[in-house]
Amino acid sequence: MQIPTITWPDSPQSHSCWFNTLQTTKSRSIEEIHKEGEKGCHRCILVYLTCSRYIGSRCDLDIRVVKQDNGLFWVIGTERSGAGLPPITYQLYNSVGTQRPAWELVKPGRVSSAGRREEYRALLKEWIGSCNSAHQNCKVKNPELPQRVLDIGDDINNHICLHISEHQIAPYVALSHCWGKSPLLQTTTSNIADHMNTISFGNLSKNFQDAVTITRSIGIRYLWIDSLCIVQDDEADWEIESSKMASIYNNAYLVLAASQAARSSDGFLDRKDVDFNNSEQLDPSKSLKIARMNNPDSTMSEIYNRPMSTDPTAGISRHRWKVTSSPLNQRGWVLQENILARRIVHFTESEMIWDCVESLKCECMEIEANESEVTHWSEFNMVRDFKTAALHGERYTETQRITDLHVRWRKLIALYGRLILTKDTDRLPALSGLAKLCQSHGTGEYLADLWGNDLLISLVWHIRTDEPVKKWGGYMAPSWSPFSVGYIERSDGLIEAGYWYCQDETYHERWAEPQAQILEAQCIPAGHDPTGAVKDGSIVLSGPMRKGNPNTLSDPRAWTVWDWVFFDHPSEQVNRSEIIFLLLWTDFDLGYISALCLLPSETIPKAYRRVGIVDDHWGNKELACFFKNTEEGEVKVV
Repeated sequence: MQIPTITWPDSPQSHSCWFNTLQTTKSRSIEEIHKEGEKGCHRCILVYLTCSRYIGSRCDLDIRVVKQDNGLFWVIGTERSGAGLPPITYQLYNSVGTQRPAWELVKPGRVSSAGRREEYRALLKEWIGSCNSAHQNCKVKNPELPQRVLDIGDDINNHICLHISEHQIAPYVALSHCWGKSPLLQTTTSNIADHMNTISFGNLSKNFQDAVTITRSIGIRYLWIDSLCIVQDDEADWEIESSKMASIYNNAYLVLAASQAARSSDGFLDRKDVDFNNSEQLDPSKSLKIARMNNPDSTMSEIYNRPMSTDPTAGISRHRWKVTSSPLNQRGWVLQENILARRIVHFTESEMIWDCVESLKCECMEIEANESEVTHWSEFNMVRDFKTAALHGERYTETQRITDLHVRWRKLIALYGRLILTKDTDRLPALSGLAKLCQSHGTGEYLADLWGNDLLISLVWHIRTDEPVKKWGGYMAPSWSPFSVGYIERSDGLIEAGYWYCQDETYHERWAEPQAQILEAQCIPAGHDPTGAVKDGSIVLSGPMRKGNPNTLSDPRAWTVWDWVFFDHPSEQVNRSEIIFLLLWTDFDLGYISALCLLPSETIPKAYRRVGIVDDHWGNKELACFFKNTEEGEVKVV
């Protein structure tokens, strides 16, 4: 097809062409668009050229075009027999780095003409340069190196060794990756001296080799990788260094996320989706040059079109889905790494995605073309929203920030419960760095995954019922913490937490009144890390209390309460005659109830342990009446 040349006028023709407006969902037939183009509307000419690609040689189609206000338009074809065809959304774009055309609807776009290994360097430098020049919140002033880092040299001196830092100031890159089950190089007490002398590039796993290659390419000398920079068989060193995750990832110049790699031997620099099955917008074979444009300033632009996601919001979500559904982001440790990083680049199987405090970018530039949707989209993406709005944003007062962090923390630990860990003892340590960062923003005392200032609402959690929940082998957390309840073992041997929180994280604040008070709360760390594993913990509460044994109560409503008890371990034999209920939240008029179900502790005199929750959001008036006019009491829960 011969490529037409369009000369864009100083003052484009203004008529009934709906591309002159910002209205959405307004449509025109292909015949109308063609006529307007013949009359001299340059916008309609470009749209008609795009529709011609869709129509091809078919003459039996009725075509309508629906304009959207984000630079895309929706082409709908119907056969004259009445049968509809799948709609296609097209984007007009100019190749990134070339002259922008005069028509503002045409956005810059990018396709992948070569492999990622060849193209990543220029793109990554572009993203870093833009962030360095415009984003104050993404910069780290005078970053101090972690205690150990890899000194990877540069392109000329490529010697690699483990470097011990004495409060040295220098930028460094951190790697976020899956270990997997395949062997990978680790630093241990037996080889640390050798690693301080030299580490062979050939002995590094594929993920580590790719991380070294990328770090050198952006001119950074130091690289932090957990398995090499923490002494893996030294429990004390592991506890100390893993507790520094907040500063390590938060102060990194850049975090590399090996998102596509399920194991250390996979590598992440070469794109897995080589056929663009999940990223057709990057496929150069799907992009078509439709016109050249002579701009009013005498420059020349080349206009392309390509198919995009039909729903632009879904398109943006699709990019994020490539991250959240990747092998890396199923791991528990990675949640805090994503949030703590000021800027992180995800190497997914189909494209690179840049995520910093102030911007979100994708390789094909679809996200940049829909900037108006990103704010809306990030509101339901809890990881990004936690990072940008709560930790680094400036739109809140201090009180609002703390309240917001508490709400978002509950959402995060609900998400965290579904993530997997290889070692059950990592469940609390894998949130330690994030807990420290939240504490620095005023969230208060940290108590085995919960916050003292937000404790009453955080006690309302349930066990998961989709799979059997197994008890931990040893002590994990006090019974009132969701981390005490146990785990779900997957078919691959990995584990998920066995709890869940109500999806509406502000439910109780909006619909119910607090009935109990927290008088005391404490947790005793198992080691040196105050936000890591714990060996003991207790809370003292006061509030309305009732015995649960229906056989000793004359009130017939006593039987009703058992219909609403959700036991933490349903298979456990519980002596109901010894159970007491402590009311936490209620609205007696509406019949909303949340109460702890407590049983005397077998090991600690005069203390109780949680064995379940009464939680009714459906307005059971009989249940509410059961808790009315209840005597106040005080109880210690361990």
